[in-house]
Amino acid sequence: MLNLTVKIARVRENAILPTRSHDTDAGMDLYASLDQQRCIRDFMQPNKIPTGIAVEIPDGYVGLVVGRSGKYLEGLMTSVGVIDPGYRGEVHVIYHPHGSMELQNGERVGQLLVVPCPPVIWKEVTESELSQTSRSKKGLGSTGK
Repeated sequence: MLNLTVKIARVRENAILPTRSHDTDAGMDLYASLDQQRCIRDFMQPNKIPTGIAVEIPDGYVGLVVGRSGKYLEGLMTSVGVIDPGYRGEVHVIYHPHGSMELQNGERVGQLLVVPCPPVIWKEVTESELSQTSRSKKGLGSTGK
């Protein structure tokens, strides 16, 4: 298996570096880096949770900040965030609360996946030049329930 080195820096004193619960886990757990306990009550507005870390994603890869299923069940729904190779600022977890909850400093609030993202060269063609498939133009819901 190929190992990839990703540089990481603490940008807040209380930051916890990402960890894996199991060696085979795809994502690294991200931790809340809060100055104080935060009560989430605004159900309509997305917000962000600071992690206290900055990363250097290598060229040819992308960092994806995703949610944790256990947190989702507790009411913390997260949006996927993209960390481009050129970004060096603090990583945040974007969330949409589904109810009132409290977050503690050091609580696991998301995951970071680092996945290959090859450069893409777009070649414009006419619609008839696109290859045909069995699915064709069948979209949302076309594969059944």
